[in-house]
Amino acid sequence: MSIATKQPSSKSAPTRILSSQQIDEFLSVGAIHLPAAIAPDLAEHYAQEMLAYMDIDEHEPESWRELRKQPDNRGNATKQLPEKRYSYQQHAPTLWAALCELLGGPERIIANKDFQSNGVYSLADPDVLASPDPRACWQAPLPGENRGTWHVDGKEEWFRHYLDSPQVALLVLILFRDSSRLGGATWYAPESPALMSKFYAAHPQGGGPHPKDIMAQCTDLRVAEGRAGDAFLLHPFMIHSGAPNVLPQPRLMENDNVSLRQPLCFNRDDATEFSVLERSILGHLGVERHDFARIAA
Repeated sequence: MSIATKQPSSKSAPTRILSSQQIDEFLSVGAIHLPAAIAPDLAEHYAQEMLAYMDIDEHEPESWRELRKQPDNRGNATKQLPEKRYSYQQHAPTLWAALCELLGGPERIIANKDFQSNGVYSLADPDVLASPDPRACWQAPLPGENRGTWHVDGKEEWFRHYLDSPQVALLVLILFRDSSRLGGATWYAPESPALMSKFYAAHPQGGGPHPKDIMAQCTDLRVAEGRAGDAFLLHPFMIHSGAPNVLPQPRLMENDNVSLRQPLCFNRDDATEFSVLERSILGHLGVERHDFARIAA
């Protein structure tokens, strides 16, 4: 199938598509659920490409065993195929418009931004699926019970985390197939961006706290459940975790990090120039401006 769409003009900003309620939700909760961010037929196109990378039969759980042994849960773990990348502007204009609204405009986002179809998967254990009641084997990734893989995106080998780090400005989850609680949907902690903002502001030398220390203070845990084609836009300081899948359908999605050209700025001359992301961090710090400066570690 052809997935070409009209390329928007680079001279004009994308149409605003987020409601004031969605903006307020990002400011307070650090997450926006964006239904129909990409067309369902495109989501299925990307799902089929991802299954080709995975080299499995989605209807035969026994074919999942070898892939489940791989340390990485990217779709190309078993089969080396040419990587396919897709422009947000061309193939996901609604999603692109939302990213621009949250980050202060297209000129602030790294040029040629795109996403890929060899995304991240979650596969149920074939032995669990063969049991009398697979759903009874499911366990929520509760940090208090030392379950889950709670983290913020951005490993230390990639960059050192600061309050103004531009490398991960948004975490974008694009669902290629329906995502549900029992089917391995991502979990996230809406209280964590405020706690992380305060930590980073108090530690200008950079580096982050252990996620367990932050999660010990979080009681609100939510699940990114949605339909194929939906997207979730999460705050870069959002601590999140994978979860078990006990359903006979692979969970297929893209987990992307959107990066900025320049570090975040919390002391702009014109307050109207603060991005929604910058406003959210200032709100978490309880100030209108913050003169942040990195210091040597």
